[in-house]
Amino acid sequence: MSQNTTDSRPDDQAGASINVEKVRKQYGATTVLDDVSLDIRAGEFITLLGASGSGKSTLLNIIAGFTKADGGRVHIGGRDLTKVPAHRRGLGMVFQHYALFPHMTVFDNVAYGLRRHGTAKSAISGLVAEALEMVELGHLAKRKPSELSGGQQQRVALARAIVFRPPVLLMDEPLGALDKLLREQLQLEIRRLHQDMGITFVFVTHDQEEALTMSDRIALLQSGNIVQIGSPSDLYERPNCRYAAEFIGVSNIFSGECRDGVFDDRINGAQYRLGSAASGQALMVRPERLAVRPGIALSEPEDNAVEAVVEDCVYLGSFRTVHARTSGGDLVVARTDVPRGEDGVHPGAKVTLTWKIEDGRVLA
Repeated sequence: MSQNTTDSRPDDQAGASINVEKVRKQYGATTVLDDVSLDIRAGEFITLLGASGSGKSTLLNIIAGFTKADGGRVHIGGRDLTKVPAHRRGLGMVFQHYALFPHMTVFDNVAYGLRRHGTAKSAISGLVAEALEMVELGHLAKRKPSELSGGQQQRVALARAIVFRPPVLLMDEPLGALDKLLREQLQLEIRRLHQDMGITFVFVTHDQEEALTMSDRIALLQSGNIVQIGSPSDLYERPNCRYAAEFIGVSNIFSGECRDGVFDDRINGAQYRLGSAASGQALMVRPERLAVRPGIALSEPEDNAVEAVVEDCVYLGSFRTVHARTSGGDLVVARTDVPRGEDGVHPGAKVTLTWKIEDGRVLA
């Protein structure tokens, strides 16, 4: 399904900025959005990421105008559109369910909105053809939806949303109904479409890999609040809290406290040096930053280390994951290259897990 008009379209430009100011939304006693503020740059691809119930879809629907906020304001392209209905905001919208008209051809599905809004017949053919070429479906214009794959149907929905050349395209988990291979393919196609069009994309997903693959920036939501916003590398390499570290990617987290540039891991009876002064009660190390050394090995001067016993090794083609249990009971996951032969790392083996000092991240 898509929603587009040009009545309140922002001034001519490829993409429009979006400014959300202290937006609140409650359903009964449940606070869904808690004074959320967010500035989205014109022309950027931003993803609203979070678990079910985090408020991400509600925020998108408030931007679209489908849901009325209980407080706060929404500016798009510099205009206050808080009270402007959805059909007059001039935005493109794509949902998880394609909602194509089964009796219409691909061409007519894409042209439907143009015809409803009185676009000149002489312009419709060119606009539809251009939109279909953008999503690489020009050769299927005469087919019916039933003759298309799920991925092709979603591309028709995309074409229908962009045929107006809206300044903003909003997408609410559009890939959720597709299988893994199709999702990965469409992630790259949507990213390419954004680069070609230069308009503002706001994408909602619960899938961290989608967010990391596609976004210029990610806004991570939890319980109606944005807990961190930044580039994919910011959120993955420099999470600002334990929730962000655990939600995005796999994390090894040691509990303890910081003292004089050292993290004291009392559970495992170890101390880890820190790259800079920090305060917090958790230390995160990503699996790919860990090295696994057979036996009780001395670490290099620039390394931190903890001893463990291997519980499992999982072969994943180009790499393997090693699951090891420390003396304090922490399960640590390391991702390493696949060895050419036996390297002494197998279930039951004692190993030393090491990492560079700068690869540890203290969390609040």
